[in-house]
Amino acid sequence: LVPLLDSLSFGRYVFKQVPILADLILYPLAPILSVYRGVPFFAFGVFLALYILVARNATTFSRFVRFNTQQALTLDIALIIPQLFSAFGQGIPSQITENLSTSLFYAMLLIVAYTVSSNIRGITPNEIPVVSDSVEAQIGPF
Repeated sequence: LVPLLDSLSFGRYVFKQVPILADLILYPLAPILSVYRGVPFFAFGVFLALYILVARNATTFSRFVRFNTQQALTLDIALIIPQLFSAFGQGIPSQITENLSTSLFYAMLLIVAYTVSSNIRGITPNEIPVVSDSVEAQIGPF
């Protein structure tokens, strides 16, 4: 859920062109999103809490839960890079910005759909290129 909340800003062009998608995604997430973005440093606090209390707590949580949490946090960190480029990329043509933002949003939407469907089936979602390998290395075999 954390990567999806942080990737919604990249979907602004998609939501303009496909308003029904905005209704399907933004409406159910509106209460969570208002707190997540409305309270200063709340997103950072959620990030730290998930990392300290779940991802690094091998005694309390199963590997499955820790893997999913670490993967969500890794995806969230990966979203920082395009956010930095969008902040400093004022000279980039709007068509390129729109295409990159839309692609990134769809990629995150597909990743979230894949992880949710894998979790519902009880399968570890470890097929995301680069990200899953990084998480495997951080979590370890146990």
